[in-house]
Amino acid sequence: GAAAKAATNFFASLPEVPGTGQLSTARVSLGTCVLFNMLNTAFMAHTNAVRFYNELENRSPKKFANVVAGAFGISALLYCLVMSAGYATFGGASQGLILNNYANSDVLATLARAATGVSILGSYPLLFTSVRDVLVSTLKSSKSLSGFGEKCAVPSSNAWKGLSMGVLGLI
Repeated sequence: GAAAKAATNFFASLPEVPGTGQLSTARVSLGTCVLFNMLNTAFMAHTNAVRFYNELENRSPKKFANVVAGAFGISALLYCLVMSAGYATFGGASQGLILNNYANSDVLATLARAATGVSILGSYPLLFTSVRDVLVSTLKSSKSLSGFGEKCAVPSSNAWKGLSMGVLGLI
């Protein structure tokens, strides 16, 4: 009703951002692929969903669903806000990584690039933990190595360290 009409009037009154006229839902480009890659990276923690569920205090499927929905909702909102602000700033000249639009001499952009690097490095343990957990599960089911037997809930310390170092070495 009234709220929808007010929102429509608000957005209709905003000036058009330069370069937005060429937008189309059917236009796919290299930039689209970059966007989807960034969205995939943004939500890559799904590989640890079982671990996150097991570590949830007073866990239940309903509580986990609420926590996940809230986290994804907040993440999606933040990504949309940043993406919209970047596009509003640079219009059709926006690059896939919006920080590339800023001059190298821009101190805040340089700090943002450094923060992006820290974020990428910080996400590595999430993926590594997932890979290691899958390998442990596979080795336990195949019973192919000592230290990963079926009756063993957690691999022995030496097996755990050896597997971790081996995977790191391969990577």
